[in-house]
Amino acid sequence: MNLSISKIGPAEHLSGKWSGWSRPNSNPQKQTLWQDLNIKFSPGAQGTLSLSGEGFSLWAGDRISFIMTGTVDLSSKRIVLTKTHTGKFTSVVKYEGEVDLIAMTIQGTYSRGKFELKHTYHISRSLSMSPKSTVEPTRKIRPASTSTSSSIVSLNGMWSGYSTKKKERTDWKECDISFEVSRTNTAFVRGTGVSVWKGKCIPFRIEGLFDGKSGSGSITKTHTGQYRNSIAYAITVHPKQQIIRGNNQSSVFVLERLSASTSKSTETGADTARPPIKLDPLLSSAQYSPAASTIASSTASWVTRRTMGKGGIGVIATSAWVCPFT
Repeated sequence: MNLSISKIGPAEHLSGKWSGWSRPNSNPQKQTLWQDLNIKFSPGAQGTLSLSGEGFSLWAGDRISFIMTGTVDLSSKRIVLTKTHTGKFTSVVKYEGEVDLIAMTIQGTYSRGKFELKHTYHISRSLSMSPKSTVEPTRKIRPASTSTSSSIVSLNGMWSGYSTKKKERTDWKECDISFEVSRTNTAFVRGTGVSVWKGKCIPFRIEGLFDGKSGSGSITKTHTGQYRNSIAYAITVHPKQQIIRGNNQSSVFVLERLSASTSKSTETGADTARPPIKLDPLLSSAQYSPAASTIASSTASWVTRRTMGKGGIGVIATSAWVCPFT
């Protein structure tokens, strides 16, 4: 859906889902990923917009909820943001930057480094975001414009691999992954797949980003079947080798892009003995359902759950529980 600013106004034009990163100047490799960031812009006084939102910071394997407030000066395009973490950490960080209404990006700085955000979904006025909604927000895809972007976008397709945790292996099957690159070579990753662990098949989705030049970044793998845990990984993408490697404090993974012939043979014969996976149509990338059951093991992971409170307001609850697979 191509929405015109002149038809709906800048507030509604900018409202929706955003993703991005912040990184310190002293060590750019230690970036923080901003995920599932839903921002609502509202008209303010004298050519300004006010904004409020909520999302998650992915840092060093932790997924930390935060709320955001800020203002935009429409004449200068200057934006001021305040990000307040409300989970494991309670830090408050202020950011200043500039909004590009055409490219739908926000770029700027904070006391220790720089940040970039990109609008990824637009929530239309007619779209209901209730828990019963089975309609996904329209995704806005912008074409890549550089050789680096082209090499990354060429990775779109089917992937396969595995992760290990304490010598226990989880196979990653049917990984359909797409890549999108911004003007500043920030690459966004989204996809779906199936975890095969001890004979069980658990569907998942992944979402993340990485630097298009260095290949380093982060992703979150969220299971959406019987288990509903989220696992964060630091990743390195190798476009020429068509390999993605990742790790966190307790596990590692490797994915390799499948050729067209390999993907076709897998679809027609490799997994015929396994029953089809039923994906949950109610779980969007902006919603997390409570775990369907309790799992017992020796290694704890952080699970973030989102339910709908009164008036459709998202209520975030974070708790420590056990996830035996990766």
